[in-house]
Amino acid sequence: MSGIWLHRISHESDVSYPLFERGYLSIGFSDFARDADFVKAMRDESGGDKWALFEAANDRIWSERYRGRYNLWRFLREFAVGDIVVVPSWGKFYICRITGEFQTAGAVDTAGLKDWNDKVVESDGASLRRNGKVVDIGFVRKIEMIGDPLSREEYADAKLSARMKIRQTNADISDLRSNVERAMDLAKSGKKLSYHRELTKQLRADALGVTREILAPGKFEEAVKWYLKKLGADEAYIPPKPKDDSEKRNGADADVIATFESLK
Repeated sequence: MSGIWLHRISHESDVSYPLFERGYLSIGFSDFARDADFVKAMRDESGGDKWALFEAANDRIWSERYRGRYNLWRFLREFAVGDIVVVPSWGKFYICRITGEFQTAGAVDTAGLKDWNDKVVESDGASLRRNGKVVDIGFVRKIEMIGDPLSREEYADAKLSARMKIRQTNADISDLRSNVERAMDLAKSGKKLSYHRELTKQLRADALGVTREILAPGKFEEAVKWYLKKLGADEAYIPPKPKDDSEKRNGADADVIATFESLK
């Protein structure tokens, strides 16, 4: 089963978003992307303790093991082709699918690529540069968009909204698979998340269960009578049952009779 991830691209956003529009999910750590030994070690699937190599690279490149390195590890070693990624943005979020293995940002075709300020962004083979200076985007993954960007208010439920507020760059949110899939299904159907609809759906199921469990046949008429009064009936009563057809009068076949003066 594919994984479900949350991943932010707000770092170097004036370049990461143009890359995103081209179908690339990005992360920083450009220092690591320029280290050929590190890139080779992370790509090599021949075996060995990848985490130990990763930690050794942190010691070599940064001389320190920052907490943020876990974000890079997930991006390089835990994200997988076919996984779904939720990308939070300002007042909205994107849902995309990973279609490629990681590559250095310098490997991206930058023809015509510009940042939000219309400045040219180019590759030097290992990194992205703007005005000759390195842009701190180290790695990318090819992705495909699943639909248009979605409004957080209209498509993200409480749990998904809360998770999108976490501060770290990425996180495994596979426990929210149903929440993400519901957002995708709603978007596909052209509907929006509706508190009234979801509440009614849940209450309908609960009410049916309670009705079947609690109400014996003889009590059901009392429940209908109570409901009619709640609807505004001026009077509601259960007529006596006739012994035979000769005793039947107007309304004698009714189980509950209610009068609504306002409706005449």
